[in-house]
Amino acid sequence: CEKICDGDVTLTSQAEVDAFNCTKVTGNLTVTGADITSLFGLSSLREVYGHLRIENVNATNLDGLLLLDSIGRALLVMNNPSLNVILGLSCSVQEGIEISYNSNLLLISGFNSIKKLFWLGIQNNPKLTSVAGFDSVEIIQTATPSPFAPTGIGISNNGALITIPDFQMLSRVGQITITGNNQLPSLDGFSNVSRIEGVLTISDNSSLKVINAFENLVSIVGISRHIPRGGLMIENNPLLEGFPGLSSLKEIKSDQSADLSIINNASLKNIDGLSSLTTFFALHADKTLSIRNNAILENIDGLSSLVDVIQGEGDTYINITGNPMLTQCCGLQPLIDALSFSGTIPPSVHIDISQNGGGCTLDDILACGSQRILGFTLLNHQTKAVIQHFQNEMTIDLADPRFSHLMLQANTSPQQVGSVEFNFDGHIRRTENGFPYQFILPQFTPGIHTTRADVYSEHQLKGEKGISRVATFNVINSATVISFDVVNQARQILMTLHDGDKINIQDPAFKTFLFRANTVPDRVSKVELFLNNQLVAVERGFPYEVYGNRTPGDYTLEAIPYIKINVRGNEYVPGTSLKISFKVVSEDPGSTSQLVMNDQSNDESLLKVSESPGVTIFPVPVDSELYIKIDDAADEDPLITIRTIHGLTVYQDFYSKSQSINTL
Repeated sequence: CEKICDGDVTLTSQAEVDAFNCTKVTGNLTVTGADITSLFGLSSLREVYGHLRIENVNATNLDGLLLLDSIGRALLVMNNPSLNVILGLSCSVQEGIEISYNSNLLLISGFNSIKKLFWLGIQNNPKLTSVAGFDSVEIIQTATPSPFAPTGIGISNNGALITIPDFQMLSRVGQITITGNNQLPSLDGFSNVSRIEGVLTISDNSSLKVINAFENLVSIVGISRHIPRGGLMIENNPLLEGFPGLSSLKEIKSDQSADLSIINNASLKNIDGLSSLTTFFALHADKTLSIRNNAILENIDGLSSLVDVIQGEGDTYINITGNPMLTQCCGLQPLIDALSFSGTIPPSVHIDISQNGGGCTLDDILACGSQRILGFTLLNHQTKAVIQHFQNEMTIDLADPRFSHLMLQANTSPQQVGSVEFNFDGHIRRTENGFPYQFILPQFTPGIHTTRADVYSEHQLKGEKGISRVATFNVINSATVISFDVVNQARQILMTLHDGDKINIQDPAFKTFLFRANTVPDRVSKVELFLNNQLVAVERGFPYEVYGNRTPGDYTLEAIPYIKINVRGNEYVPGTSLKISFKVVSEDPGSTSQLVMNDQSNDESLLKVSESPGVTIFPVPVDSELYIKIDDAADEDPLITIRTIHGLTVYQDFYSKSQSINTL
């Protein structure tokens, strides 16, 4: 029959283990004690809700747990000096597994029922030769129940380890660390993993010759505050000759920092395994590429596809140092080109290429290969002021005054080439034969426009054609009418006009008024104003106003802003319009128990209003706060209007109870 042990249970002797007869433990179960040599007393156990910890016991195996069905949190097998094998466990584990510091452990096998874990750690088991099983694991998750818990897989410091699981079903995984396994000859498996969230570290494996694993790995990414770093670290593997398994890897990127590190691999001749890598990006922190102290490394052509390295908020560090046999570094030229917008390295990029073989310096790299277009610079062709450096794409806002009189400069490598041809939208062409290579752009219309720049080794588009680049412009017009004001002839604002508002032409302030359209930006080329869908004004200068006096009735007011795009012609592009409805009424202003206080009010500290029985205002004159007292004698909610001596309404509202008005 089922027996439940509530809460945490700790067994510290063989006698306590033998007496154990629970089928379930609702808390943690800890088994610890040097005189414990057998776990068969746990054979009744089917479920542990919390952690199951086997620590400092002298059992040679875990066979007493073969009928265990599930562990609610983690399985921890640590510091068990007599443990030889872990075989056949088929229980599910909800969080993680740690098997560490078991000095005589030789073999781990089983765990084939587990499909999901948060973490797996197999560490510091000096005699462990083989780890098998885990055949059904699909996810070793990247986010853990605790921010302090480990993530992913760690197989470290198992000095005799020869084989690790293939993890053939594993598709999603956090960081992977395989380090300090000195007898591991090759790394295989992980064939279903396409994305690693965190850092892939393969280091200090002194017998590792080849990395065949991760054949379908495409992305290594750092995401969110839990996994802020993304990177690939291949370090201190003295016999490593290559990593063909990484040939599908295309991107290393992170919300925070990113690293690509190939350091101190004494038998590595090339890095061709990275030939598909195109993207290396960090958004909010630094990114670092280090290829250092690889004794026989001959070339780094494997990085020749790495061109997507757009700067984030941090700096970029490129360190290629201490590789004495490295004499050809042209594989880095696309990367260096991608980091320079106008032929020069920006201050945020720090490059150290030194102590390598002859022919591998920054100057050597800049002189490599075909002539090419590095990127573009957008300038004002009248002032020659730089507007923006870019490589492939940028947005141009016709409403932004910076984007007028535009000229495009193609930045080349080397700086002086034979000639450059510009091709705008496939139908306007221009050839430039001397530095700087510049093209005055035609006037843009909204939409997508492209300019292709082709480079040639000789004048007039002759000789060898180099590497081209296309500039893509997304052209928009952000000019917008954002609001309407009603103003008097002195251009003072009487009110902001909203949809559904009323204008009372018997109010003295509205004896004569105008409608004003407010735009962003403040000044546009022109504004068309419509009343009741009829064009009534075309205003070409700020402010954009139209005479407003109208007879009572229902009205619509619409304004459309325009930006002129052809200086010599008459071509305009409309922006975002605004249309509202309002009423013009003719009503007696005093008919609503109106209190009028203007700059000529007397100096009494209290002012009773005869037109509004039960209403008192104070103090008069007012400083920063005007108080309104409403007695029971007030028949209805009075409308309080505050005007200047000139009749300008500065405040108006209805009140149903005594309160104050802040007049500042």
